[in-house]
Amino acid sequence: MLKITMNDRKHTDSRHDPTGKIIHEEGRLSTERLISGIYQLALVADDLSLFFSECLRMIGESMGVSRIFLYEYREDSLVLKSIHEWTEERLSTEKDLLMKIPQAKVPWWMNTITGNEIIKFSDIDRIPAAFERRVLKQIGIKSLLAVPLFLSKRFYGFLGIADNGRHRHWDDDVTEIVKVASQIMTGVLSRKRAEEALAEEKERLAVTIKCLGDGVIATDPQGRITLMNSVAELLTGWNFEESRGKPLSDVFYFIDEKTREWCPTPIGRQELIGKSDSLSYCRILVAKDGTERLVSSTISPILDRSSKYIGTVLVFKDVTGERNIQTELQKIQKLESLGNLSSGLAHDYNNILTSVIGNISLAKMKGNSMEEIREYLEEAERGLMRATGLTQRLVSFSRDDGLSHRRLVNIRQIIEDTAVFSLHGSSCTVETRIDDDLWPAGVNEMQIGQVFHNIVSNAIQAMPEGGTITITARNVYIDSSQSLPIRDGKYIRVFIRDTGPGVPHGIRDRIFEPFFTTRPNSHGLGLAACYSIIKSHNGHISFQSYENEGTTFTIFLPASDEQDSRKIFGVSAASVENPPAFSKKGKVLLLYDSETPRLITGNILRAMGYTIHQAQTIVEAVSSIEDAMFIGSPFDLLVIDIQDEFHVSEILDSIRGIDPMIKILLIDETKTVSDIELAKGKNIVVTRPQKITHLSQIIKSLLAD
Repeated sequence: MLKITMNDRKHTDSRHDPTGKIIHEEGRLSTERLISGIYQLALVADDLSLFFSECLRMIGESMGVSRIFLYEYREDSLVLKSIHEWTEERLSTEKDLLMKIPQAKVPWWMNTITGNEIIKFSDIDRIPAAFERRVLKQIGIKSLLAVPLFLSKRFYGFLGIADNGRHRHWDDDVTEIVKVASQIMTGVLSRKRAEEALAEEKERLAVTIKCLGDGVIATDPQGRITLMNSVAELLTGWNFEESRGKPLSDVFYFIDEKTREWCPTPIGRQELIGKSDSLSYCRILVAKDGTERLVSSTISPILDRSSKYIGTVLVFKDVTGERNIQTELQKIQKLESLGNLSSGLAHDYNNILTSVIGNISLAKMKGNSMEEIREYLEEAERGLMRATGLTQRLVSFSRDDGLSHRRLVNIRQIIEDTAVFSLHGSSCTVETRIDDDLWPAGVNEMQIGQVFHNIVSNAIQAMPEGGTITITARNVYIDSSQSLPIRDGKYIRVFIRDTGPGVPHGIRDRIFEPFFTTRPNSHGLGLAACYSIIKSHNGHISFQSYENEGTTFTIFLPASDEQDSRKIFGVSAASVENPPAFSKKGKVLLLYDSETPRLITGNILRAMGYTIHQAQTIVEAVSSIEDAMFIGSPFDLLVIDIQDEFHVSEILDSIRGIDPMIKILLIDETKTVSDIELAKGKNIVVTRPQKITHLSQIIKSLLAD
């Protein structure tokens, strides 16, 4: 190999090439070969130690020097440590002698090299620092060049080149060659460190994910599984090796909790591509062996630095146990609330019965004319209607129809019904300030009613001498600027404010804790249930309280753009209030499991001109409908009022199979039949008629459609 130094070049120029052109060209080619060789090594470098050793050898042989050494600065111990050294064959390495150089012993050297200055001396005796001169002379160095190395603007160390044979002149060309070689070497070092850091981060992430209590599955942009932790394996029944590369839908099988229909996860779909927000679900996960678990899951896009969608991460956990505990807590709390209301309800019922019995007695004793008797009976009827309304509220409150039974409702009606119900037997008053155009919300009526009831009941108990409860409901838009732990969008905001003494400061952080209470004979579940219910509805609940100024609870419920589904299905409100003219009477079948209501309803409808047939069991009803179809005289209407709510859907399916055109009036206290079930048939009406006139209007409207 051609070895040319600047000092050698001067002698060659005078003896063989008076113009210097040949030597200059050879030097240029040698330099290009050196840099090209180091660059080629850098492209394939895998082992950093071997790469550095080979680079030092190539530089040393190409430049014809005696020694090349690479020092690394250790910030933790404040020393310069020799990590690689190359020497020409006739010399031995001095690595042990200069293995570690404490920073404190070479202040001049450190100040110069860390200032990004190149150190170069053709004569070591001219180095201004005594320690450096002595050490370098000790290993026979006569001239020296040292180039600082930096990684990401931080001092890393230096590359030193020494000549033991002569006082070499380090001109700018040589210095530039060493600088370029150093930059390539630090570039490889930087890349390897980044790769190592990435590998460590991946390993740390993998360990963290494996230790998480939640299931984690990651996919590529096409929705193929790339990662799965042990919890995900347990919940899905799939191990990672068999699921790797499979579509997520093959492993993570979601069904809707309410409809039990398959729910695709939005992996790689437009819902996630280009988005930064997460999507949350609470659905049933069907494992490989068919086991079903209720899981709460969050699906988030993985974006690169340019916000490009590169995959998806799915985090989920089994909440079946939490749901069961939540349900039991709500049952216990309802029993507690019913106990608190019992005395007030008994008082109201006694007042109603007194009114009914008194007016009937007056009609019998003092009814001198039909008009006078009619007045007494109408007053008794109004009392019975009050009792009916109270009964329905009591049934609605005590009923548990599950978290899955959500429908679009008007929150105004829930607030007003709950307020009236909760105030029974108390000396408090309630004021409501509700927007006329309040948006509908998709909620579980029973549970949201329970939330309002619990808060109002707490307010009543805080004001035993009486007070005012103000309930305000408004439409609001929520965005990130308001710093609320809910998604941006449309909400119904409900304020429930009382004029009580306020919540003591020392317990304000605990009022939503289960079983925490300051009242005797209370389980402390009311506000805990409120918090749980509102959270399960993706809403938010908070409160503010000031001593002797009262307490205000604030509730946010997600609103919907869809229309309120709390209607009499199949019959518009206008048609019930203003029933259409109906010239012909219809043929009606009554399916009642209680004899007295069946006979009374039959007599009333018969008096209105309808042809009435009666059935006490499902079998009797089905047989009557089949006979009517056989003789070509089908029923126009079937009225159902039975307690066996679990078989209502089966009844409807059986009847549709026999007579798909029959109209059905399902008398139901709390809508035990789901909206999904009702949507299967257009001729079904669900309601509880309050009076004979109401029943007449519904039947006329239904039969006129």
